[in-house]
Amino acid sequence: MEQKQEINWKKMTREERGREIYKRFKILQTPRGWRVPSTVNYGQSYLVQIKSHEPRCTCLDCRMRKRKCKHIYAVEFYIKRQIDEEGRITETKGVKITYPQNWRAYDKSQTNDKIMFMKLLKDLVKNIEQPEYKFGRPTLPISDILF
Repeated sequence: MEQKQEINWKKMTREERGREIYKRFKILQTPRGWRVPSTVNYGQSYLVQIKSHEPRCTCLDCRMRKRKCKHIYAVEFYIKRQIDEEGRITETKGVKITYPQNWRAYDKSQTNDKIMFMKLLKDLVKNIEQPEYKFGRPTLPISDILF
């Protein structure tokens, strides 16, 4: 006889809880969003909407914390792995796109960056007019002070 393993939900992160909800419960897609069953109250479910960049859930945890709850994580797992009508599993994976880097040119630009900045700054401040000297200790030129 197979024993059903009890889960200690309190020791899990929200993402881990979402994965368990995805594995154990049925998530239904509706026109308004996804219906995710409650793990505590039998028969109760929460509505998860991922229409904008900020997903929302009707559960108290999401509304109070204003962060992802376990129901949102469960829907994200559901979206990443969907089963079509024929029973085929379609898994969506994120792909990291990388571009080649010309490190020699990058290093050269980084080493000459300060020198180029100093030249540009010198050209910028050299045309500032010096105020007329009246009396007292002579002051530094304004262009040197700004530089």
